[in-house]
Amino acid sequence: MRARWFGLTLKATLGATFSALFAAWALAAIGAVQPPDFDDFVRGVTPTCNNMPAEACIDRSWQFVDLDGDGLLSIEELAALQSGVGQWAVWRGESLPPRSRSGVYLGLTLVQAVGLQRLIESYDSNGDGLLSRDEALSDINLDDRPLGEILRDPNGLDRQALAARFGPMGALLSGAYDD
Repeated sequence: MRARWFGLTLKATLGATFSALFAAWALAAIGAVQPPDFDDFVRGVTPTCNNMPAEACIDRSWQFVDLDGDGLLSIEELAALQSGVGQWAVWRGESLPPRSRSGVYLGLTLVQAVGLQRLIESYDSNGDGLLSRDEALSDINLDDRPLGEILRDPNGLDRQALAARFGPMGALLSGAYDD
């Protein structure tokens, strides 16, 4: 029962968390991580991510995050993102719905446990130390559905590849998808 709840929580929040993580990168990277500002971005991008094809959500989030416009994300941007999301989650606290709060904290915990450098290396197919959009989305099968629908679809996300990127912690993700 606990594993099933965990899986449902993770599935229900992956789309929103994905977009929120991209947004926090940008705010933190420019030194403007003010939880209310991040909250405004999340509120603004949510309708796009919930109702438009996934590409629209990803485009809007990536534009917001890619401060220098080079199309790549660095470890510094990822570290700023991690910090920004953590600050936002604390600021929002109990006002976040329980599933969203669980998803955000689960994501932060997994990333911290694995380490940003290891995660970048697991996605960085060309070895340049940076993440391109194609590299970051390599485990997602994009189509015309909203991002959350794709991530909840067993065929929309390569769950085995995603779990492998998290090493031993990936077992948590693998079990999270079992219904």
